[in-house]
Amino acid sequence: MYDLIIIGAGVSGCCIAREISRYKIKACVIEKGDDVASGTSKANTGVIHTGLEAPPGSLMAELCVRGNELMYEWAKDLNFPAEKNGKLIVCTHEEDMPLLYEQLEHANANGVPECEILDREEVLKREPNLTDRTVAALWAPTGGIVCPFNLAIAAGENAIMNGVEFQFETEASSIEKAKDGYIIHTNKGDMETKAIVNAAGLYSDKISKMIGIDDYTIHPCRGEYFILDEKVGSKLSLPAYPVPNPKEGGLGIHLTPTIDGNVFIGPSSEYIEERDDYSATQKIMDLLIKDGGRIFPHIKREDFIRNFAGIRPKLASKEEGGYHDFVIEMRDEAPNTINLVGIESPGLTSSTPIAKYVVSL
Repeated sequence: MYDLIIIGAGVSGCCIAREISRYKIKACVIEKGDDVASGTSKANTGVIHTGLEAPPGSLMAELCVRGNELMYEWAKDLNFPAEKNGKLIVCTHEEDMPLLYEQLEHANANGVPECEILDREEVLKREPNLTDRTVAALWAPTGGIVCPFNLAIAAGENAIMNGVEFQFETEASSIEKAKDGYIIHTNKGDMETKAIVNAAGLYSDKISKMIGIDDYTIHPCRGEYFILDEKVGSKLSLPAYPVPNPKEGGLGIHLTPTIDGNVFIGPSSEYIEERDDYSATQKIMDLLIKDGGRIFPHIKREDFIRNFAGIRPKLASKEEGGYHDFVIEMRDEAPNTINLVGIESPGLTSSTPIAKYVVSL
């Protein structure tokens, strides 16, 4: 009998495990993959977001702004690399300037510190290899980069050192209410627990149904990326984004340096039917080259060394577009459970305060 079972060993699940391990508790993380960060967490840009993109007043905004601060603290505590190099949201058309000022209003409303609009001259002084069509940019100095694997491994290993168990290749097939809690039926046998945290990412709606909450449907949304050679990394020192289009439900195709010295181009945004369809398509690859070149003209095909795809667990359907707020809840119909659903971007940045919030619940 466990006191707590966390379903899912992505960055949220691993951070929750680390945070709960501060207490005297018999806890276990089960993961259907063969390692931590083997689902949505394995394929993203690794940006430490500032919180300025999130809708003001949302849980997403609150957790992202706090997560930005905590990520650098956790990096120091757990000894994984994180770099605070700032972030630019680049405007290349005068008619988009109102959207840029709208982003600044979001930043101020959400309490993101020290954001400002820079003119063309100042932008190109900070990042001289951006397009000469730059009109202005929003500068957010608290932005940064991190490797999601490093975060998940560091948090998971610290949790294990403090007594939390991890069981991989263990998939929940159904959950049954029992006298003292729940029985989780898995491919490795039955597991009993007094409480459950659903941190199952792309499959969080399915786990939610298993515990008795039938309100959610995850809409998988694929984002494809190119990885550029390290020699391009010297030409880009910080993440550079286009002015976002609110209807697309993403931040637009952007350029992001990595902790290892490469550069990512992406992600695209395409709703798909299958939750495990990580295909990379020629159509999207061509789009990445075209759109990425609009703000970073130093893109050459010979610099592309790899491509990959990730899948966002969106609660907003294709017809709705945009975002839904994070769902982190306790419900009477599923006692002693905490449900995390729709933890898409900025879920990586928010994972540390998500852990603290879940443990407080």
